Amino acid sequence: MPQSRLITVELQFPPRMDAFHARMVLVKIVDISLADAPSILIAQQKLENILCATQSPLLLHIDLPAALTPSNWIAQAHISRSGNEQYSAGDLITIQSYPVLKETQQLALQLVTIYTITAWF
Repeated sequence: MPQSRLITVELQFPPRMDAFHARMVLVKIVDISLADAPSILIAQQKLENILCATQSPLLLHIDLPAALTPSNWIAQAHISRSGNEQYSAGDLITIQSYPVLKETQQLALQLVTIYTITAWF
């Protein structure tokens, strides 16, 4: 029985975006099945200092533990220009829900650009 299974995540850039240097590319698979609780990290892939040629998608491969069965798993992506995990203006993120199912082998995630950060407190 395999210890893990590999899925391919394709990060799709907004149209007409120029190439840029990303200090960090982070894709997470998280379990969101618990109501009123933080998500649980299942797996992640983190790359640093990547030139993002936006005319073609960026492909990443993530190993998921084979022993766990996805219930409410989703994929999230964050491309940071500054290199930290906090969102900043100019970063790219996913804002849709991308379910990871038991039979999932490939996901295509559409990224959007953060234009402003507003404090809500």
